Amino acid sequence: DGKWLASASADMSARIWSTKGWTCRHILLGHSQGLSDITFSKDSAYVATASDDRTIKLWEVSTGKLLKTMRGHANFVFCVDFNPAGNLL
Repeated sequence: DGKWLASASADMSARIWSTKGWTCRHILLGHSQGLSDITFSKDSAYVATASDDRTIKLWEVSTGKLLKTMRGHANFVFCVDFNPAGNLL
């Protein structure tokens, strides 16, 4: 919706930025290794992060709260995206 920008970093964090004033609204912490990707849900209510720690994490944009950690990959997770309907990662 243009109100938010997300960044992912090798420092194991992601950040949610407000495009009004370009201020950091939330720092998303929880991964144990660097992040390789971040993506917004279709409605911009959620972001998902992919990490070298072999997990994907789902976060709520408005609060920065971690909602779910998905485990199961045998190696680094390089990318993540929501499907067009927004109901699958």
